[in-house]
Amino acid sequence: MKLENVRELFEYIGVNKEEADTSPSSVKQRQNTGIKTFKRRVLGLCGKQRTMTIDELANILLDLNMANTIFNARGLVFEIEGHKLAYGEKYIRAERVKIEKQTFYRVMVRSLY
Repeated sequence: MKLENVRELFEYIGVNKEEADTSPSSVKQRQNTGIKTFKRRVLGLCGKQRTMTIDELANILLDLNMANTIFNARGLVFEIEGHKLAYGEKYIRAERVKIEKQTFYRVMVRSLY
């Protein structure tokens, strides 16, 4: 699945799709809220960086109802990888790293400025 805008993945976290307002400002606000929710599940409230396996990250996506199977959730991890997901004045980013021949994802928060 290739998306033009990866932020679309985060739009309906904790929101009923049928009842959601479709105005552009509401869409952006829902996306920011979804990205913040994802950030808090991965890093906690004040975390700056964490290294996780693909399955750990995929399980968080499953818990947030962004995917319905672990296979789909792993696919979403590859979609998210390398993208700056901005919310407010910060962004979250997941990058692939190799540690002793194993693949992990380093998830970090950085300032836009």
